[in-house]
Order: sequence, then C-alpha cells, then structure tokens
Amino acid sequence: MAIYHLSAKIIKRSENKSAVAAAAYRAGECYYDQRENKQWDYTNKSVAHSQILTPEYAGEWARDRSQLWNMVQNKERQWKNGQLARDIEIALPRELSLEENVQLVRKYAQDNFVDHGMIADINIHEEKASDGQMNPHAHIMLTMKSIDRETGEFKNAKNRDWNKKELLEDWRVNWAIAANEAYEAKGMHQRIDNCSLAAQGIQREPQIHVGFASNDIEQKQGYAERFARNEEIKQRNYLYELANRTKKLLQEQCKKTRNWVIKTAKTITEEEIRGLDSGFEINKQITQQKL
Repeated sequence: MAIYHLSAKIIKRSENKSAVAAAAYRAGECYYDQRENKQWDYTNKSVAHSQILTPEYAGEWARDRSQLWNMVQNKERQWKNGQLARDIEIALPRELSLEENVQLVRKYAQDNFVDHGMIADINIHEEKASDGQMNPHAHIMLTMKSIDRETGEFKNAKNRDWNKKELLEDWRVNWAIAANEAYEAKGMHQRIDNCSLAAQGIQREPQIHVGFASNDIEQKQGYAERFARNEEIKQRNYLYELANRTKKLLQEQCKKTRNWVIKTAKTITEEEIRGLDSGFEINKQITQQKL
C-alpha cells in the first residue's frame, strides 16, 4: 500500500541540536564540529545514497558537507536559540528501485528547494520497517539563508519567506504529485494523497510514521514508543475494517433471507411482509450505527 509521509522540522540550538551532527548522522560520516569542538562519528550507519544539490552560483565549499554545515553554524549569531537548518523527511515508494527513488528525490529537491535558492543535503536510508519490508525514506537538510549571487557566500539574514506555512503546503502537495507521476510512469495503479484521511472521506485512524531505531538511547526509546502506538492503531484499524465487513455481510444476508422467505412461503400476507420488513429495518439501523 502506498503511504504518504512528509514532515518538516527545524534543527534548533534551543533543543541542543547540532547541524554538523545531524548531517554526519544522515550521511553516515564522521565530521568535526568546530563550534562544539566535538567529533561526530556515524560511520557505522548504512546510507543508500548521499548527495548535495546547490544553486549554481554557490561556492565550492557548499558541496562539501563538513564545510557546509560548519559554515552554517559559524555564521549563526544567536547560538543559544538559533535555527540552523530545516529537515524534510519523506517516505519513499517501496515499489520503486533505489535508482528510481534517487531520481525522484533529486528532481523534487531541485524543483522545490534548490531552484529557489536553498542548498539541499540529500540522504536516502533503507532500513527494515515493523512489517519486515524495507522502509526507504529520504532526509533533506535545507539551509535557511540565501546565497549571495555575487560572492557565492551566505547572506547575513535568514530568508523568512521560506518559513511560510503556505510554502510547506506547496511542498506537501508537490511531493504527492511527483510520487504519483513516478507511479504512473511505471504503469502502477498506486497513488498517494497529501490530504488527511478525513478529507479523503476514509474512516480510518491515521498511523504514526515509526521511522527507524538509532543507537541513541533517547531515540531508541522514542522509536519503541512510536512503534507500540502504531501497532495499537493498526490493530484498531483492523478491527474497524473487520466490523465493517461483518456489517456488510449481515445486511446482504438479511436481504437474501427476506427475498427467500417471500419467494418460498406458500401463503404470506401483506401484513406479514410489512412485519418482516420492519424487523429487517431494525437490523439495518443497528448495523449502520457508527463503531
């Protein structure tokens, strides 16, 4: 089943986060954090694909991940509560190959971020999900300052237009369009929708994006809690679907039974038919009640 997931969050100093650490973790690399005077080593992590996309007028430093995110941190004037980067997490289609997903994410990042002046640090991970299948997903770390076209360096101020909610909604819609075009290009019937289940008219509780477990203790605990909550939601959805199928079977059986009684009874009066219909109507009302 095709699943839609796109989340956006800010990597903040107020949460004691480091952009260099985040970049090293997502890329499975080892980087020295100049601002923190600390080495972040995640070379034991498996990463399926990693690349940086930059506007053509950005300096060469922007294509080096360690230089890029150290530059971001060194340029941050409000270190205690500064916003360092935007992190976009996207669930990728399982039905596509790694190469196809790379092309899909690359084009999406280019069209929605890089062409508008951001630097996009893309990393694709492929871990096993809770159902035993692969869970391909992409992390796209985005810079929050524009690049000066003349100098190729960061401008001093952040681009506040990139924080608009309408822009995030555009990104969400555009991801659904891009993924569905990829499905269609392969002749697949699967589709994803950025709208909520309620907006789509689907009476199902939305599941939690579990993500993956890391070596960090806090993240492991968070993963376990998300996994447990998601399993509970899946169980409730299963019971809901089972109840709905049972209701439909009961309604169909009532209709068949009524027709059979009328057809096979040797003598049946209009009053008896009305009584029969009244009983089936009560049953219909019961089965149509919301769970």
